[in-house]
Amino acid sequence: MALTVAWEERGVLVRILITAAVSAMLLLPVACTNPLPTTCTVGYAGTSLNVTVEGAGADAACQELVKQAPGGQNSQGINVGGGYRTNSTGMLVCSYKINNLTYTVRDQGSLMLYGNAVCAYLRQQTPDAQRAAKAAQKQAADEAAAQDRSDKQAAIDKGAQALQDDITRLQTAGQTITDSLKSAPDHISQAQAHLDRTAKDYKVAMAEPDRYAACADAYAVQSDAYTVQSDQYSVESDGTIEDAAAQQLKQQIQKSDEDFQNLTAATTVLPSYRTGSLPSRSDVDAAEKTANDAIAEGAQKVAAYKDQIKSILDQANQYATAAQKARC
Repeated sequence: MALTVAWEERGVLVRILITAAVSAMLLLPVACTNPLPTTCTVGYAGTSLNVTVEGAGADAACQELVKQAPGGQNSQGINVGGGYRTNSTGMLVCSYKINNLTYTVRDQGSLMLYGNAVCAYLRQQTPDAQRAAKAAQKQAADEAAAQDRSDKQAAIDKGAQALQDDITRLQTAGQTITDSLKSAPDHISQAQAHLDRTAKDYKVAMAEPDRYAACADAYAVQSDAYTVQSDQYSVESDGTIEDAAAQQLKQQIQKSDEDFQNLTAATTVLPSYRTGSLPSRSDVDAAEKTANDAIAEGAQKVAAYKDQIKSILDQANQYATAAQKARC
């Protein structure tokens, strides 16, 4: 295990790396005679910090503490941070047992910054702290997994709702087209009524004995024909509205294909969620067929309305032209 403690000494940042090689004792042979010392202490140059290690393998651990201490000189040429064997001195800061070795930290001064820093690190290496850390990691991993699954489920729910909305709109495409052409029959009826008035005024113009009055009647017939022309513009506008509705439906069809692809991608990462309760490709295809049929039917109706209004306008223009030639 390793700990890095940083502090300022006379404006120069000094870093001490304390490494306690707890596992080193596992590499030592079992001593039958002359066992190695079971207690040793390591101090650090330039500080009052010292660490005492107790237990079988303590000597190997102290050797690692000395070896791993970086050591060096500050800007004043003073050796700091180097590890060396010493006797324990100073005030007790903490003592922890880790892997059958007891680490006791002592320091001096009002704050004992170095000792407290080392103790904070050792505290993290205790069995209880390690178990707590593993439990916290497992909890965090479980929470992350639960959140990930929740996010994936939300993506599937959102994609399914979007696709179902698409299907619903496409299934009502017939009504959408019908609504876009709701004014067309009235405009055709108005045009027919205006044609009837044109024919009536034409008869009046042709029967008028007075030449000047007859010419004025002929202009009235022409005015009637202009009214029918206006009706044609209205029918053309109806066709434009229907075309806009058809274009929206085509965009909706395209969106349904995209939403189906998105839903498929979302379910791929969580195939066990909502099995069998999601809109299928056949559902999408059926709804798109309904929409395409409605679009085609709408186009046929528009063409029929345009043919009707053209025929009515042609008759009105014929009345107007004949009246002008005959009476003016």
